[in-house]
Amino acid sequence: MRTRFTTLALVAGCLLSTAPAVASEIVVSTPVSAGGFDAASIRDCRMEPTQIRCDVVNGSRAELRDVQIAVRREYRWRNEFHPGDDNPGWSAVLALRESIPPGGSVTFTYPGSFAETRSDGDFRTSVEVIGYTEISYPDGRPRS
Repeated sequence: MRTRFTTLALVAGCLLSTAPAVASEIVVSTPVSAGGFDAASIRDCRMEPTQIRCDVVNGSRAELRDVQIAVRREYRWRNEFHPGDDNPGWSAVLALRESIPPGGSVTFTYPGSFAETRSDGDFRTSVEVIGYTEISYPDGRPRS
């Protein structure tokens, strides 16, 4: 068994913009990994008032373990030259407990207040894979 840990700055990203009366805009980018395939990507992100729900898809021929996800809630001030004193933005990193088989996917949720709106700026939420471990075998098949 050969284990290879790959940390990627932006393997996959998903931007979710929140506006009260407008549908969420979702932009997904999936750069190709060093092996020439989309190893881990974020798909089907849904932002609900109390959580974000996304699928992590394994596009490789290897099992993925220890998938790390970054969730960011950036706050963009309307007046960047005179921002307020209390920045409501935050970020978190979570690790998926499940391994993802080749071609498989895992759904994760992250709780939070995603319905908040303010008059002095806008929120931008992003979700991205920031690291994972690939488990591959010389003959391409896992051991029993």
